[in-house]
Amino acid sequence: MADDAGREAPDLWTALGILACLARMSLALRVVGFKRLYVALHRRAKKIASRREAGAGTAALDHGDAGLPSEPLDEARRGAAVVMLVNRNYSPLEAGCLVESLTIWWALRQRGLAAELRLGVRTFVGPLQAHAWVEYQGVPLNDSESVGQVFEPFDLSEISSDAEFQ
Repeated sequence: MADDAGREAPDLWTALGILACLARMSLALRVVGFKRLYVALHRRAKKIASRREAGAGTAALDHGDAGLPSEPLDEARRGAAVVMLVNRNYSPLEAGCLVESLTIWWALRQRGLAAELRLGVRTFVGPLQAHAWVEYQGVPLNDSESVGQVFEPFDLSEISSDAEFQ
């Protein structure tokens, strides 16, 4: 089944898994706050990555239909597109950019893709606006290519370095 934009809708179990992750991210943000959630997920992602390296070496991820390894950027784009499709068309939560971006970032990290979560503020004159998005290899996945020019990104390395010491 295809959605309005012609993209293939995910199967029921994939959509339910994404909806559950969106709900968990939303609840966790409210209960523990962004910094604690980000640090916890960052730590867990590092453990997953080290287990993946120890178990499978550095072999390419195999998620292609023909059994061939897919390009990591294409895989990241497909993963982000599925989360966005479920969030924007099927979710009763109406998760905003932060919850959606955390979900995309976490899903890609679990697959072994080193996606980066970006938080930024609008630098134009007017009311202060904040925004979140995900990048892979410097390419925004859930926003326009120019998002980094519209919103000045924060350096999250200080927060993620907290994960090393806690």
